[in-house]
Amino acid sequence: MNIYDETQKITSKDNAGSMGTLLLWFVDEALKQNAITIYEAFELMEMYDRFEHSGIRKFYFSEDVVLSMNMALMAKLFNENALYEQYCSDARERLDFWFGSLKKNNNGKLPKGSHYILDDLEGFLTGNSEHMKKLSSVRKHARRNNPGENVYHFESFPYDYLKYEDELIKILNGEADRYEVDKTISPEICDMMTAVELRAIELE
Repeated sequence: MNIYDETQKITSKDNAGSMGTLLLWFVDEALKQNAITIYEAFELMEMYDRFEHSGIRKFYFSEDVVLSMNMALMAKLFNENALYEQYCSDARERLDFWFGSLKKNNNGKLPKGSHYILDDLEGFLTGNSEHMKKLSSVRKHARRNNPGENVYHFESFPYDYLKYEDELIKILNGEADRYEVDKTISPEICDMMTAVELRAIELE
């Protein structure tokens, strides 16, 4: 699928978020085919997140909180400090919205039951060793189909393509000075990103 050709079919500003869906599909397929690097996928997911929550879509779910947390911790791993702060802020905002929605439907209180790791979001956003070990343990041992749990962090981008919590643990334990990631973006991906951004401007 030519993602730019698909964006030309989007004619309403209210449907600008549909470009986010196209980007998510592209990232999923490209990672499966080993056609893009994890950093290219990270950059495309930043675009996805902006488009997905553009226009009239201003509500958030637990999946949105988890994605923001994942993006924040990937940004921390990649030494992208500005993006790390941005995604931390996004995660907090989305958690407040989601918890607020739950409380509205439960007489002002959070319903009983598990909220996955999101009750301790601030701790996980720090990226410290204790919390990264918890994330690593969840990835390895969680029951993925447990109906009592909300979305697991490895079911959102970067899925299992990058176990960022394990890489952060290596750095925190002094086993590595930093995470080596190739931040080169191929000309093809650059062209696609530019074309999609220009299409978004056209839809404003």
